Amino acid sequence: SVLVPHLFVVQPFGSISNVIATIFLAVAIVTDAADGYLARKLGQTTKAGKALDPLGDKVIFYPMVVAFILATSGTTFISSTELRIAFYVCVAIMLIRDVLFFVWFFLYYTHLKDGVGASMVDKVRMATMCLWLGIAALSLTIVIARERLVFASFICMALIAVLSIISVFVD
Repeated sequence: SVLVPHLFVVQPFGSISNVIATIFLAVAIVTDAADGYLARKLGQTTKAGKALDPLGDKVIFYPMVVAFILATSGTTFISSTELRIAFYVCVAIMLIRDVLFFVWFFLYYTHLKDGVGASMVDKVRMATMCLWLGIAALSLTIVIARERLVFASFICMALIAVLSIISVFVD
């Protein structure tokens, strides 16, 4: 969660830094998914695990959002000012939702018998966040397709924002 954004922004190995970061990001996403799958499959889920998994997802996601913004000079590859503003609004909506969730969680954690399970909206939201991570990484790596990929990342970000709003009411 610290290495990947650093590689994208600082570029310590030149343009190959983006390839390395994209590979590390893919490994992080796959191991996170495998961890959850195996825990459920083997009956090893715990109340703490249910609490820590969403936190771990955010520790991967938000640093990458910051790296994407920094690496694209404030999302300058989004050609429309309106879309750029909408991108930041989407990020703000997601951030507000996640802060509200964590405040609620810490206030009521002791009252929850089995911890917090992810709803279908949360699962789709997380899958879309992973899709955004992949598209954002590719947009920083594949220069010739950057404009299209950045636009696709905006569409994902808008969908995540909508799902964030829905999840506040569903959850």
